[in-house]
Amino acid sequence: MCQGGANLSTAKYCNQDVDKYLATAKSAAAFDDRYKAYAEAAKIYLTDRPIIVMFHQIWVFAATKRLQGFTPYVDSLIRPAGLTLSP
Repeated sequence: MCQGGANLSTAKYCNQDVDKYLATAKSAAAFDDRYKAYAEAAKIYLTDRPIIVMFHQIWVFAATKRLQGFTPYVDSLIRPAGLTLSP
């Protein structure tokens, strides 16, 4: 993003069209409008490929077999909603 942003600014990537679509997506109230704008931004960004990821962190989670409802997410945040322990 030309005006900053978490991951895109790391590579000093700047594309005014991507910025336009991201701004549209952020301000759109309707899901379909957000989806279309993010899809257009992704088409451009994934064609430009300003960042090549060279590794992927592997997260290890340990829990008892009694734990039900646990879903690991790639951001490593644990979301305890819906977790239960079976007897």
